[in-house]
Amino acid sequence: MDQDKGFLGTLYDFSFSRFVTPKVLKLLYTLGLLIALFGAIRFIGAGFDRGVMSGLISLIVSPALFLLYSLLARVAVELVMVLFRIAEGVEKHHRHEQAEMDAEPEVVEAEPVDRPESSFE
Repeated sequence: MDQDKGFLGTLYDFSFSRFVTPKVLKLLYTLGLLIALFGAIRFIGAGFDRGVMSGLISLIVSPALFLLYSLLARVAVELVMVLFRIAEGVEKHHRHEQAEMDAEPEVVEAEPVDRPESSFE
């Protein structure tokens, strides 16, 4: 049951025993960078449509916007990855606890306790 089903097998697995998101995070990050790049180019074009001075200002500002959007895309992808790593850690911990519960309990014999004699008897 611990076999790799492949991307399509994981995508159409209705038991949700495997995650597809970690397999596509690189693609999502790449798409985020491409969107940031096209946004910066569009920002420059819109600036030059308004005038030369506005275009020059947008040419100077657009790299900072690209870096900001790239940073936001990276943080979003890393947050998703952290959530999946937490889920894997919890699952591993649960399996470890389940294995300990399934194992034979160790019998420990209690030692006799010497009780002092009570003066009330």
